[in-house]
Amino acid sequence: MANMKIGYVHPYHSEGVPIYMSYQYFMKTQFNAAGPEQVSPHYESLTRSRKGLIGMTAYLTVIAYVSNLGGVENNEWQA
Repeated sequence: MANMKIGYVHPYHSEGVPIYMSYQYFMKTQFNAAGPEQVSPHYESLTRSRKGLIGMTAYLTVIAYVSNLGGVENNEWQA
């Protein structure tokens, strides 16, 4: 045992393809597959990038406000 420099190494185990998958190996593989972070070449403001969400919120707010102005809950035709 004193003369052993390294322990048993599986013949199919290598640094590129390990037998067991550690968290670090998994993350390294994911980052290699995804590539570098994609950065937009131009600046886009929050209102421009989220205009659909802002428009939908404004639309629903206007509908709620107008329905409250009309007093929908007090109409006789509602059951």
